[in-house]
Amino acid sequence: MKKAKWVSVLAVVCMLMALLPATVWADAAGTGGSTVESVVDAATWYGDQTTACDTLDSFWNDQVTEAPSTYVADDSARTVSLGDAAALVWWARLVNQGTSFAGYTVNLTADADLSAHYWTPICTGTVSYTTAGDCNIADSQTLEGVTFNGNGHTITGLTTQTGVRGAQQDSRPGDGQNSYSDAAFIGYNCCDLTLENLTFAGARIAISQPWEEITQIYGSSMLAVVVGRQNGGSLTLQNVAVRGASVLAMQKAAALVSDLAGNATLKVSQCEISDSRISAYFLAAPIVGYAKSDQVEVSGIRLARNTIHISEQDSSACALDPVTGAQYYGGALNASATALFYDGATDNGQGHELDLVAEAAGYAYPALTDAVQAVVNAQDKTGTVTLLKDAAGSGVGLFQADGARDVNLTIDFGGHTYTCTAPAGSSGGAENPGFRLEAGNTVTLQNGTVAVSQEAADITTLIANSSNLTLQDLNLQGAGSTRCLLSGDSGEMVMSRVNADGTADDLAAVALVHRPDPLSEGTVPTLAIHNTGDHVIRGTLGVYGPEADVPITESASALTIDGGAYSEDPSDYLGAGLIAVPADGLFRVQTYEPDVLLSGLPPVDPDREEVQAGMTSDGETLLAAQTEQLLVDMLGSQTPAGVDEETAARVEDAIRQLQPITVEVRFSKEGISPEDKTAAQKILEDGDTLTRFFDLSLVLKSGDTELGKLTRLASPLRISVFLPESLVQADRTFFLVRVHEGVAEKLPAAFDAASAALTFDTDRFSTYALGYTDPPAPQPAEEAPPSGSGGSSSDPTDSSADGSSGSSSGTASDNAASGGSSGNSSTSSASASSGSTAATATSRAAAPAQPAFAPASPAGSSGIPQTSDPGHPMLWWVLFCLSGAGLAASAVCRFRQKYTR
Repeated sequence: MKKAKWVSVLAVVCMLMALLPATVWADAAGTGGSTVESVVDAATWYGDQTTACDTLDSFWNDQVTEAPSTYVADDSARTVSLGDAAALVWWARLVNQGTSFAGYTVNLTADADLSAHYWTPICTGTVSYTTAGDCNIADSQTLEGVTFNGNGHTITGLTTQTGVRGAQQDSRPGDGQNSYSDAAFIGYNCCDLTLENLTFAGARIAISQPWEEITQIYGSSMLAVVVGRQNGGSLTLQNVAVRGASVLAMQKAAALVSDLAGNATLKVSQCEISDSRISAYFLAAPIVGYAKSDQVEVSGIRLARNTIHISEQDSSACALDPVTGAQYYGGALNASATALFYDGATDNGQGHELDLVAEAAGYAYPALTDAVQAVVNAQDKTGTVTLLKDAAGSGVGLFQADGARDVNLTIDFGGHTYTCTAPAGSSGGAENPGFRLEAGNTVTLQNGTVAVSQEAADITTLIANSSNLTLQDLNLQGAGSTRCLLSGDSGEMVMSRVNADGTADDLAAVALVHRPDPLSEGTVPTLAIHNTGDHVIRGTLGVYGPEADVPITESASALTIDGGAYSEDPSDYLGAGLIAVPADGLFRVQTYEPDVLLSGLPPVDPDREEVQAGMTSDGETLLAAQTEQLLVDMLGSQTPAGVDEETAARVEDAIRQLQPITVEVRFSKEGISPEDKTAAQKILEDGDTLTRFFDLSLVLKSGDTELGKLTRLASPLRISVFLPESLVQADRTFFLVRVHEGVAEKLPAAFDAASAALTFDTDRFSTYALGYTDPPAPQPAEEAPPSGSGGSSSDPTDSSADGSSGSSSGTASDNAASGGSSGNSSTSSASASSGSTAATATSRAAAPAQPAFAPASPAGSSGIPQTSDPGHPMLWWVLFCLSGAGLAASAVCRFRQKYTR
């Protein structure tokens, strides 16, 4: 029993569910969640819906029988002002009586609430019936050229019970000719008419009387909120909104216009249909219920949360579009969430829907170009266009001649593909681009694919740019005729995470051209490519001058690349520290990680007879690190200090060929130029002697090939010069002179006598000179003149007199062996003046670790303590005795004077 009870309950539930609308869960692009719902046909459905609409018991025409004070007509200005609902009713009554307002502007100056009574639809014609019951409408031009401006106001509660036409007799229901027809704000119009800046809220449009004929015999047709039937003429709806409406008809139901007859056209711009329900057995859609596609032009429509109820009379005859949810009945389109066109065909049957592919500022457009133009036309010329689905169409252009100046446009392709089937309008020229973006604008293309149709043989360039352009998260796909994917003649361009490819044999991925074109405004184009290893650009990369194949100056600065993979070698355009490594048929950009090989100085010989140089392991490590950084810098657009352009170019070429780089430290006494020797001699002080010249160099090599020299480092290295024993003498002071780029200077240095090493820091590598300063030779004591002589026997002009020459020089053997020179010395104080840069042989200052060896003490060292006074000791004894005798004589004189008193 329990089982049977549950089965019964389940059967009842299924029967109840069968009576509910069957929703097709499909959200067509641009419809804002609007859906088509197939309603299971029941014998009472249409009658019940019609009864629900029949709620009022009076008409506005019976309430307003004379002109209210809120109705103001100015015939001289050809304007009419409607200040409330009564004024609106009175104006509609005049139109229906045949009063012409041709060429007038009708202004609604206040909101109008029509919910209290039924509205009588406006008709621009005279309705008549034959004796046989046939209905005819004689067109009139009562609204020809009229603009109805709502001025932002709202008509609320528009409700109909009747239409303009009655049914023709002896006919069958629903055949389109024999229904009660044409119910709307304007039920029937044959004129050129514009409605703008107007909102309809809560409209209830139906023909509910005579109920039995409507529901059982003839039905209703051509019902909408704004215009029921447009028979010829042009209807323009600008900024018109329908919100929360309900429309019920046997056939041809819509929110804006139900039927376009004859040569009628409909232009919809920036209009809205939201939260509305359109119900019918046949032919229902929000924008237009029945028309050919070439009769309708949509430039912005906002659809949101609308429901199209369509009766499913025979499920076997119904087919549903799996993407949009549109219903096809009997092989023809029957219901759509956008607009219903009876021409054309799809895989589902005869007819097709209005396809909305792009969106801008909340409005959907049937073409990407329309959405772009909406941004151009906006007051601030700024906006984002979003592609709603894969789409194809003509190219996109921003042309200054069409007002595209100071536009800030973003096109978000939403992960979809846009295929250009024709060049951008008004572009012309040799490029025939899919996208033509002129100077003075800022554009971003992102998140999707831009392609050229294989059938579009006249598109030779995918994107021709003069604007400030950003491409990111994008795929560029050329066809067989596409010779270039991105060309630029001005503007700053950035590509981030972009793939580029095409099927042309001679494909150019990027071509930057500096041409004196007024549209490019004479600026040099720049492009920075910020790709990752997952992004591949196929085709050539080039920067050219006004003439083809002529590179412009500093082309590497015009095009810079810091990542990605390329079919052509991008090395000429890589940023600092980057190299292109061949792999898998591509050049993959990666960070250069240098591993410098070091060829240091040879070990110091303890028994050396000549000057040698050495460097500690810490110094070698520092040199290797600095060289690695210099190699990275050499891969940039600027040549680092310390390297000439030729060397940098050779090093860069070796690096890009993945060859190892060696830095060799060289110490040589050969090849010193006379100019360097002269420069060093010019800064000598009195008593200075140069004894050795040598060259200290850093040489960059690739294998056995010398690439050039490093002449300067960012941080100094510590170098030690080891002297032979023959040079070291007591009280001898050593110094170093560096000659770099013709400039000579003494370097601070510390001498360690234990290792006979002179240590200094330097960041420049060129010519050096080793010098020394000896103390002046001791002067002999002057002999007293013979007793009784009247004067000196020496001639004061005698150059042989002791101390008269004061010259100090190295030994002849030293000078001859080394090519050294001595400075002129006139006083013994000159050698002391260089103490800040000199080191004496007897000093024991700390020095960096050096190769271990202990040189012998200098031969011939004197046992006499060395002081700063080189005079003879006997002279000091003579002076002491004379001083003592003088003191004694003075004391005796004082004693005698005291005693005498």
